[in-house]
Amino acid sequence: MKKNTVARKKSESAEQLIQSIVFGINELKGEDIVILDLRDIANAAADYFIVCHGNSTTQAEAISRSVEKATLTQLNEHPWHI
Repeated sequence: MKKNTVARKKSESAEQLIQSIVFGINELKGEDIVILDLRDIANAAADYFIVCHGNSTTQAEAISRSVEKATLTQLNEHPWHI
């Protein structure tokens, strides 16, 4: 497989994961969603970091569960860390 093909597939996979996470957040009305692209930062722990907020601890926990469910259902991906 050529390098461009591998990079494109990785990019498409990342885009699908981002869309799934944002979907899970939107399902429970998470607010102020910010997607941080960390790919240009050397030694970053992740390529992307997605942040949002809820209006209560209960909502924030529900958003977390919704993201887990969305990524598992849509992409069969489990979280690396919660």
